Amino acid sequence: MLPTVSICNFEYLGARELRELSSKPSQTNFTIKIVQQFGIKHREQRGYAALVSLPEYYKFITSDQGEILSYLFDANVRDHLRKIKVNKGIRATLDDPQSEDFWWLNNGVTVIATKAWNDTNELHIEEPMIVNGLQTSYQLYEYFRQKPDAAKADSRPLLS
Repeated sequence: MLPTVSICNFEYLGARELRELSSKPSQTNFTIKIVQQFGIKHREQRGYAALVSLPEYYKFITSDQGEILSYLFDANVRDHLRKIKVNKGIRATLDDPQSEDFWWLNNGVTVIATKAWNDTNELHIEEPMIVNGLQTSYQLYEYFRQKPDAAKADSRPLLS
């Protein structure tokens, strides 16, 4: 029923365990390595446009256990639309590493945050929300989940 779930464990929990799980905070601070950055300043607000390697973005949207961090997409107005033409095109581009640069063929990912700053080749992000790029993110997640070795060799960038 859930295409992103590959392994499911079932465990009986009592009230105490449920309370502990519900009070456990989600990760809110992230650091992502960037390939190239373009600083944007408008009035007193600062933003960043950056190229991030596909494997690095994959690490950003997944937990240490390899599951997608769905809470990052809570502010997205749409849900993941599985079998649509756009997703097939994204996947076809991912499956062909020799094709044109992925970021030229993809409109990128938009992340908003309460705070962000750069440090050398890293971007630090507090409380990120991915508001555009849900289809791209899920296709990338499925691609690396199905082809884990590709994450070691793929150096193509994504605009974020």
